[in-house]
Parts: sequence; structure tokens; C-alpha cells
Amino acid sequence: MRESRWFVVSPAKGWIAASNGEGYTYVWNTSGSRIQKLLVAASANAHDTDFDVAGARLAAVGYQAVKVFNTTTWSAQSIGATALGN
Repeated sequence: MRESRWFVVSPAKGWIAASNGEGYTYVWNTSGSRIQKLLVAASANAHDTDFDVAGARLAAVGYQAVKVFNTTTWSAQSIGATALGN
């Protein structure tokens, strides 16, 4: 994994998430085991990530895209740059 751009913690789930310069967001549990590797923006930076208060959703921002992941099913809703006004 290339350098982490940002990391966040979900106290509700006990998980840590970090995004990197290759367009991925990784999620680990507190024992250090990786739970998920999520593609946010293919071959581009994933800039930022954050959990909601309950840890039920994880938002990740990448180049011209935002993805919101359900942390139970890991299904994603994509929001393109056009919808965000960019």
C-alpha cells in the first residue's frame, strides 16, 4: 500500500480506515486484521475517508468521485463529480 493519505477510527465498530495514493481505502479491525480493500478511484488518489457516528457507513473521496459504503454488506453508492458540482 502506498502512503496513507488519511485515516479515521470508528469507535462504534472498533475499526480503522485509511485511503491511499492508488485509489483504495483499507479497513482494519483493532487487532490489525484487514477487513476490506475498497476501490474508490481507479488509478487515482483516494483523498479522504470518514465513518458515520454509528459506523454503519463509510464515505471515501477519490478523484472526481465519492463512494459511500454500507459497512455490513460493503455495497457502495457512487456519487460522481457532476452531481457534486465539479
